[in-house]
Amino acid sequence: MEEQIKIATPENVELNFELAGLGSRFLALLVDTIIWFLIMLLLLFLFSFSLAGNFSSLEAWETALFLFLLFLIRWGYYIFFETYLRGQTPGKRLLGIRVVRDNGLPLSLYHSLIRNLLRVADMLPPPIYILGGMSVILSKKGQRLGDIAAGTLVVRERFGPAKEKSAGLDYGANWVTKLERGQSKYMLVLPKGKINIRQIALIEEYFKRRLSLKEEQRDKLVWQIAQPILKLFDQRADDWVNAPDRLKRCEKLLQEVLTLARQSAESGAAYEPVDQDVQKKAHTWSTFTARIKKLLRTGKRGLKKLSSADMKSLLVDYRRITTDLARAQSMKADQRTLTKLNRMAIGGHNVLYGYVRTGLRFQKLKWFGLFAQVFRNNIWAVYFSAFLFFCAAVVSCMAVRWNPELAYELVGPDFYEFEPASEEKLHDIPKLVRPIAASSILTNNLQVIILAFAFGLTAGLGTIYLLIYNGVHLGSVIGWMSWNGNIRALLGWVMPHGATEISAIIIAGAAGFLLARGILIPGRLKRSAALKMMAKKALVLELGCMAMLVVAGLIEGFVSPSGIGYELRILILAVSILLWVLYFYAAGKSESFSKA
Repeated sequence: MEEQIKIATPENVELNFELAGLGSRFLALLVDTIIWFLIMLLLLFLFSFSLAGNFSSLEAWETALFLFLLFLIRWGYYIFFETYLRGQTPGKRLLGIRVVRDNGLPLSLYHSLIRNLLRVADMLPPPIYILGGMSVILSKKGQRLGDIAAGTLVVRERFGPAKEKSAGLDYGANWVTKLERGQSKYMLVLPKGKINIRQIALIEEYFKRRLSLKEEQRDKLVWQIAQPILKLFDQRADDWVNAPDRLKRCEKLLQEVLTLARQSAESGAAYEPVDQDVQKKAHTWSTFTARIKKLLRTGKRGLKKLSSADMKSLLVDYRRITTDLARAQSMKADQRTLTKLNRMAIGGHNVLYGYVRTGLRFQKLKWFGLFAQVFRNNIWAVYFSAFLFFCAAVVSCMAVRWNPELAYELVGPDFYEFEPASEEKLHDIPKLVRPIAASSILTNNLQVIILAFAFGLTAGLGTIYLLIYNGVHLGSVIGWMSWNGNIRALLGWVMPHGATEISAIIIAGAAGFLLARGILIPGRLKRSAALKMMAKKALVLELGCMAMLVVAGLIEGFVSPSGIGYELRILILAVSILLWVLYFYAAGKSESFSKA
């Protein structure tokens, strides 16, 4: 893993972000785990305190809410804080690290959803994050698998220099001021003339790109740059034009020009700036640092309080800082000055771009149609997921029918004595506890589809296992109930919600296979780029599946255990299948979406 990464800002200035190490990330995780655990304990205490002696309908709803809150805290802790605190959780803030996009822009809900819903794959084998830790160590950018899919980085946030004497600040301001005054007049005086800033910038750009050019291109380009400079060194172009080592000699000459330019800027040979200019720049730096520190503390609220004049002043100062940084980088200033300017620029970047809305941008397309469109465009993954699920169900059903003893290995104990309480109810869940049943069923199914999605990062192996496991469970239950003559009771229970619930699990498996495709079949893209592209589509499917399960969970908790007749259950099944078919066939046609 590299220690730093360069990211170009919208101002075309490179900022050096220091990547967070495995140690600081682990400590932040430990702090967040402790906070998460304390929140869970507090919630449990409040729930226990609210319960009275006799279980009532109100307490049933409280219990259902408690179960759902546990689920939200478990899966939503990191998503909430990283979105609300712009890439930081309490643990990350304490350790001074932050999650940003790989282009330096702030984290959005979209990126946080991707990296945190996939966290369960990085935890393998749970709970010690071996897979994620190995990815951080081996990745050049220190990314776990969820970061690669989301296109995010974890960086160390250090704004402003460490405490230093005023002389240190004056030195940097003095150096940059000399450089500025040299650029405004002339950059370098040579024996036979002057080289201006444009020529120096052209030489700098050549040395940045020389290794990416072929030798013929380098020779032609370096000669075009060096030819007008030869006369300034009292050299004749005719003596160089046909020299066999012209490329080497020209590059040596240009490197000498850069060395002389840096020495001239450092010594102030061209112009010695007056103290007033140095003091003005030092004041700009210190004022900007103080304002940014305050805005980083107050956040969006502090920005909103700025007047138009204050905001304009802040933007002007930020532009000056980034310009100073670009000049210092170009002329290879000392590390202390570069670090100082880089940290100030990062602070300004975080404030000014920290509240830019990013993520999925919809173009004439609502979420309602987007889910169906991505479903149709990736129907191969849905077919493959359905094939695995239903094949496992059919095989296990037939196996239990032929050998009922297998049921004691494959079927849960809840189904050993499963019988309808009455012909009308088909299954006995009292009205009092139906909210609890609905909440339990919903949270359990949501966890299943999150796992099916996240395990796509195991090259699809985990998703295949999960689909087969759930298919085997469903098929073995059907086989056991059929063998016992209770298939009518089971089908009566499953029909109202079954089509929606099973479809959601299959589509979540398809989302996992999209991630696997990005890893296994990247095409002409890099695997990381392919994974990012597929993660965008997979997230749409995953969120759509969550919406489907909310509907299925409510039906399973309230409608399935009710006293409605068998014919009405069949009607609900038929209508739900028809509606889903029409939706996935027609919704969102001729529309598209893009990611910012």
